[in-house]
Amino acid sequence: MNISRRRWIQFGLAIGLLLVVVAIVSVRLILSMRSPLTQNEELWLSRKPKHYTYDVRFAGGLRFAGPVRIEVLNDKTVSVTPTDGFARVDSDIIDQLNTIDRVFEFIRRTLETYNDKFEFEFDRTWGFPSKAMMQAPWTEGDRSVDITSFKQLN
Repeated sequence: MNISRRRWIQFGLAIGLLLVVVAIVSVRLILSMRSPLTQNEELWLSRKPKHYTYDVRFAGGLRFAGPVRIEVLNDKTVSVTPTDGFARVDSDIIDQLNTIDRVFEFIRRTLETYNDKFEFEFDRTWGFPSKAMMQAPWTEGDRSVDITSFKQLN
């Protein structure tokens, strides 16, 4: 009976150790997925121009905004202009995306709240997120941000 009990204890300890290893690997995977965000934000901060424009589109749950062209000068929004006749300008959303720095902040806030699934694409030259898809609970709906037509201005 002692041998059987000892085997059950060993089995339980092995399962416990396996669960700890899986938890550690999961945390490292999550951190490694987020590190490209930090690396690209650092690239952006080191290279960002003083004057630039970009087009942005947002979709999340029942809310959407854009496409709009945003012009930024010295980290301040100069203009927000719809790029087509169907563009929706939701100022609550656009105010959160009206500089590339704010786009990074928006993504970080969303990840802190809903970090289940996320996908990013980054501009290789500048480091800004050209596409961000973040899965949120069904009550909120997934959130996506698309940035296109980035141009450095004089």
